[in-house]
Amino acid sequence: MILYSKFNTERKSCFQLVTKIVKSKNYIYSTKSSCNPKSQIFLNSFFEKYKYLKNHNFSFIPLKPKKVSNSEISFSYQKYPSLEQLLFLSFQNNDKKTFISLIKKYLNTIKHNRLTNNILSPKFKNIFGDLHPKLTQNIFCIGCIDINFNNIFYDVKKKKYLLIDYEWTFIDVYIPYKYLFFRAISSFYANYFSYNLNIFIPLNTFYKLARITQNEQDMFIKFEYNLQHYVYGDKFLKNNKFDDFYQVYLQLKTLKKNFRPSQNTFESVTKIEPHLNNQIVNKNEIIKQNILYRNQITQLEKQLNDFTNSNFYRLWSMYNRIKIKPKNEKQK
Repeated sequence: MILYSKFNTERKSCFQLVTKIVKSKNYIYSTKSSCNPKSQIFLNSFFEKYKYLKNHNFSFIPLKPKKVSNSEISFSYQKYPSLEQLLFLSFQNNDKKTFISLIKKYLNTIKHNRLTNNILSPKFKNIFGDLHPKLTQNIFCIGCIDINFNNIFYDVKKKKYLLIDYEWTFIDVYIPYKYLFFRAISSFYANYFSYNLNIFIPLNTFYKLARITQNEQDMFIKFEYNLQHYVYGDKFLKNNKFDDFYQVYLQLKTLKKNFRPSQNTFESVTKIEPHLNNQIVNKNEIIKQNILYRNQITQLEKQLNDFTNSNFYRLWSMYNRIKIKPKNEKQK
């Protein structure tokens, strides 16, 4: 039984995947499958990315993928709470201390990976844009940008973070670690806008915690914009002007209670889903709807068939063939 499914058909064809959470008897697991032959390469890159992260002792432990077929891989489903769930629970309990503590622990976990002071590489610029060629800052030596809070689960026994999705890992591409934190915390606040998190703890509090300056914020929003273009292609540029994208980001930091961020702004490439309970699809309801639609289509097709076979339709068609002639025939 499929509990949840997500189709990334708006991406470029080479990046289009289907993600599912499946229940078989008492066993729950997740799968990813390619939508077309072009995206099979992207799907099967998980195995190389897994080895890459393991070999570099990534502080967020990646789940091992299992090959089901050339077009599908699977992962064991984690029953541990996600970092996103832990943060949201802290918010619901009005527990600022725990909320901030979780964010600090996350930031420190990023810093446990090797960092270096260097300039951004040409590979980075091809994806995120050639914006500051002389920029030098702490660079994250592992090119994984999938460490948003919904992708991280906390193993209570081992006291370690597990990474359940790492499709956006760029091998041998170094990334400013502040940008990773910036997109994770900004995505979280954007996806929970209706809860007025800024009233609880202002987003700027965490930018200051990570020592992210206003200039760096401006630069990172450009990185994010270019990344979305890289993933979604020219359709993204048609629907999202940078000025609008940036203005919505600025509003994200305000304390406006009625603020509604647009769908694309700070939507993580692997979109955040608030809770598993909200993710689960009522399959029986969908089946009923599909049956209803199929019956409606069948009825419409029957009506159309009856109409086209009627004497009136034959006479009407003949009349139009006589009345509506091409211009060259009229001239004759």
